[in-house]
Amino acid sequence: MKKILMTLVLAPVMAMAGEPAAATNTCDASCKPMPVAEFRRSGLPPRPRPNVNGYTWSYYVSSRGATIGALRNLRGTSDEPAVSPKPIGHVTIPSTLDGHNMTIIGDRAFRNCGELTSVTIPEGMATIGQFAFENCGKLTSVEIPSSVLNIRSGAFAECDQLTSIKLPQRLKTIGFFAFRMCRKLESVTIPKSVKEIGGEAFAGCTRIKRIEVDADNSHFISIDGVVYTKDLKELVVCPSGLNSVKILDGVTNIRAGAFSGCGGLTALELPNSVTNIGQAAFSGCPFAMIALPQGLRGIGGGAFYGCGKLSGIPRPGSV
Repeated sequence: MKKILMTLVLAPVMAMAGEPAAATNTCDASCKPMPVAEFRRSGLPPRPRPNVNGYTWSYYVSSRGATIGALRNLRGTSDEPAVSPKPIGHVTIPSTLDGHNMTIIGDRAFRNCGELTSVTIPEGMATIGQFAFENCGKLTSVEIPSSVLNIRSGAFAECDQLTSIKLPQRLKTIGFFAFRMCRKLESVTIPKSVKEIGGEAFAGCTRIKRIEVDADNSHFISIDGVVYTKDLKELVVCPSGLNSVKILDGVTNIRAGAFSGCGGLTALELPNSVTNIGQAAFSGCPFAMIALPQGLRGIGGGAFYGCGKLSGIPRPGSV
């Protein structure tokens, strides 16, 4: 049984094609694709590519709104940028194209635009799509307007030159891996409007030592820089820059990816109140030992994947 347990909790979580390695396979509404019927309708007829600010822009229109980017990016079949040629330096995204008010930055719209350094997103944009700016290695600043409600999965993942981000006050969701591996990001404040924070949203952001939460947020609270649910029953996300953490007594659930990418975490105390550890919860942590609470009942897949110094995990009889 001990061998089976170790296999389950140390086994790597399979990453979907095109997504970050070792990502949890849990998904929220932010990473569910458009229904096939709507996907087919939304691309017909093909639309001309307007020229604005020296760039030729692609877009499509569906029931969800007018979307900047190529339709085929929606299914991950292409990394065609939203603009041609590939942007260099600063880009201001147009608010309208051919009379349509742009409301969505589409999936993978600026993915792998390696010479993009800064972006101004216009007022009226409501959603930043999946992996929209992933791996924009020179991106240092982004102006996000107050109209943005959703930052989807992996939207700014691997933007390792991004030094700061101001999240809009009306923001509701932060998707899985949204800012994963933004190694120069030093601070973040969760606005009062945020209702959902996806797993590994800030994983690998090793300069962040505190994540603040607006005091008026009714869903989350920050204590010693660690984010919990307001009722203090779940630990949501730990800053990747911390070296030691003492989890509050009374916490019952460690959410998926909560400590993922905490590359300096060498000391951790789990209270006896913890009954569940989520998928990839401690993936990549360097601690050499961990004492699991005796009341623990569940351990998610890949919970300790990549913990290279961990030689063994004594299994509580309750698991």
